[in-house]
Amino acid sequence: MTKGKTDGRNVRPKYVNAMIGLSIAMAFPAQADEVTELKAQMNKLLQKIEALETRQNATAEKQAATEAKIATSSAPTSRTPGTFQIPGTETTVKVGGFIQLEATKDIKNTFGGQTYDVFVPFTAANGGIPYKGTVQANRESGQTQFEARTSRVNLDINTPTAWGNLRTFVETDFLGTGGTKFQSNSTAFRLRHAYAELGPWLVGQAWTNQGDIAQGLNWFDIIGQPVGIPGMGRFPQIRYTYAINPTSKVSVSLEQPIQDYSGSDVVTFGATGTTISKNSVDTVPDFTARYTLADTWGRQSVGLILRRIKAEGTNTQSLTAAGSPEIHSSSVTGYLVNYQGQINLFKTDKLLYSLIYEDGAGRYMNDLQTSAIMTSTGLDTVKGWGANVGYQHFWKPDLQTNVSYGKVHYSTSDWTKVSADKFARYNSADSFHLNLMWSPVKDSLVGIEYVYGKIGNDVGNKGDAQRLTLGARYGF
Repeated sequence: MTKGKTDGRNVRPKYVNAMIGLSIAMAFPAQADEVTELKAQMNKLLQKIEALETRQNATAEKQAATEAKIATSSAPTSRTPGTFQIPGTETTVKVGGFIQLEATKDIKNTFGGQTYDVFVPFTAANGGIPYKGTVQANRESGQTQFEARTSRVNLDINTPTAWGNLRTFVETDFLGTGGTKFQSNSTAFRLRHAYAELGPWLVGQAWTNQGDIAQGLNWFDIIGQPVGIPGMGRFPQIRYTYAINPTSKVSVSLEQPIQDYSGSDVVTFGATGTTISKNSVDTVPDFTARYTLADTWGRQSVGLILRRIKAEGTNTQSLTAAGSPEIHSSSVTGYLVNYQGQINLFKTDKLLYSLIYEDGAGRYMNDLQTSAIMTSTGLDTVKGWGANVGYQHFWKPDLQTNVSYGKVHYSTSDWTKVSADKFARYNSADSFHLNLMWSPVKDSLVGIEYVYGKIGNDVGNKGDAQRLTLGARYGF
């Protein structure tokens, strides 16, 4: 209630006591008892007025607090920098992404017809490193390319609920199909991420759980990463994360399976639906688990994958080549174990390292090796290992260098029994990356990057390539 004002509902006249005294003075002695009784009644009335006034003040204060809360919650405010609130809701949205240009020059041999590097034997569809003696390796001049297709756009949406914050994240880039370099350089959107997080649960398409995405260096070539690190594919999945304490956690997931043995049908997405393999069956999801320890000194992570690969023919269709014993069904179990580490040094630098061993899980290696081979006796898993070491050094707060060396090796001797093309397989790959990046303004990077790659196979074929990239990136 405003001081100095009355509204007629909670008034206590200041002259009430004066009236009582005047009534007593003017009353006849015979009326003394009546005056005393009247005074008592007036006091009771005043007490009731005071009680009513107290209740009204409390109600008014409560109503004012409620109105202030409503006004605050309905006002469009940014809960975190760079976000905006959808009017009439408690949902906040952040638009993010970056624009990137890569200008590459193959200074020896070639990595293929794209600006990202592929450390596998060359194919027209996917690029790669040509073996010596092939037509591609005999080209005298290196390829020059300009691309901006790795640019991306994302939406980060957060909504408070009774169960905690609900986060949804959608991201796309421009590495889809369609378009040419002749005029428009246009390509279709490609889905990268589409998932929701609520409490410990994640559902949707996201980075595979088996690797620690937080451990990594800065490269302009963000698609063709160094070999010897866990392959960070993006798969539809259901994931649960349990925080052991503030510095460590365990996460498990069920992820989309795929039968990636040699000769298996490639499952593709079409306008009218998804193709179904004619010689394989996805019977169970891939299972992954990861333990992560993170503190001020760095991070350590251990990942695990268990999966089932099953080839399935028909009563009249054998999975083996003509002349071999007929096999209509074959299955094997695959697994992978990886260890990643990061040690923070000198306040700004970091040392990274990783070790991987896989048996029938090449899909989860960064170079996407085949997981199994169909032989005359059935499926045989491909075994392999990988290692990588990298370092990030900041010369100044806005100037950094990243360097990495990686190697992978696979046991692929059985391929000589099932593949007549000696240029179509490999069992080893090496990669070396080095760059210098400058950040002239916030969220920007410009610089130069050098990449060397080498591949070889079990019958003596070898190939290597070198590439130089000028890159520019601006995040928003």
